[in-house]
Amino acid sequence: MTDSEPILRHVWLLDGRSLCDLSSRPAELRPPTPEEFDAESATTEAAPACTACLLLAANVRRDAAAILRDARGVWPQTAAATWGSLTATRWTQRLDVEAIARSEPADALADFDTLVLALDPAELDRIRAEWAADRQRRRDALIAYWVPSQDSEDGT
Repeated sequence: MTDSEPILRHVWLLDGRSLCDLSSRPAELRPPTPEEFDAESATTEAAPACTACLLLAANVRRDAAAILRDARGVWPQTAAATWGSLTATRWTQRLDVEAIARSEPADALADFDTLVLALDPAELDRIRAEWAADRQRRRDALIAYWVPSQDSEDGT
């Protein structure tokens, strides 16, 4: 990024790289303070979206829809089993895959309608609300990290 390029809001991969591969999050030597976290969150929320990330995400969605169109099925077949299969992966860093798996009916087939249909604005609002809740959980965890507990202050 040059000095003339704005800070952008990226789609992040699990390894800390942006989907566009033009930005990365440096490995933290220490967790940010709650104030640093708030400042970064505010800056990110106010930033324009990265067009390259969005075009690439649309391309991935299109490719997935094309695979689904002529696939001879999917495996695992149920959404619960699929989410459960991710419990030993890095996706647990971003998603509570065990809770998602439990929330799915055990025999419900995986639903791929959103790959081929227009996205529902209410669903997008729900996703953004989940992001906000996750951001608050991460902030609360940072506060717990940086604020000494009462037990440690009184030596117990």
